[in-house]
Amino acid sequence: MRFFKGLTMKIDRDLFIDQGYLVLRNVIPKKTVLFLLGLMILVGLACGDSTEKVNDYLSKAKLHLDNGEYQKAIEDLTAVIRLNTQDELAALAYSNRATVYTMLNQDQKAIEDLTEAIRIDPKFAKAYYNRAYIYNELGEYQKSIEDYTEVIAKSSPLDPIIGLVYASRGLAYGELGQKDKADSDRQRACELDSKFCE
Repeated sequence: MRFFKGLTMKIDRDLFIDQGYLVLRNVIPKKTVLFLLGLMILVGLACGDSTEKVNDYLSKAKLHLDNGEYQKAIEDLTAVIRLNTQDELAALAYSNRATVYTMLNQDQKAIEDLTEAIRIDPKFAKAYYNRAYIYNELGEYQKSIEDYTEVIAKSSPLDPIIGLVYASRGLAYGELGQKDKADSDRQRACELDSKFCE
């Protein structure tokens, strides 16, 4: 992924979750790796009869992710999805399972899970962001632009990730040769967060 004026960031699939966003391990400290799964455990407390099972699966998924046992984490998140097929917890579980698929270089499965998370919760900006990230990595720049645009529309302008979203969309525009749009997004990213200034 190219940033500005020759500055590059190596994409090596060393990804993790930070507040629901796919991020590179070298950008944000590891202590935030499982933030969203922890949040899911709290949300799981309100799931009714299946609360104990949901919390058990979420706790195990968190442990498996922390230990690098990705297939086991996928199995536990799949169990959460089966118990909560159409609510926000299911959308979060799909999104987290997509992140694990991304770690395993299974991009198509990740896209499918993120698409399902968005179907369940169309306002789920983080799912759009994560799908845009994957599309960008696959060179599907127009699709990534569409999803980044959804993130901007669905997020607060005060969300700390918005600068990154504009920078990422600007890169995608640049890859498509749309210099004016790329420059505009880079400028907006710089206005929001000085680390994106040239």
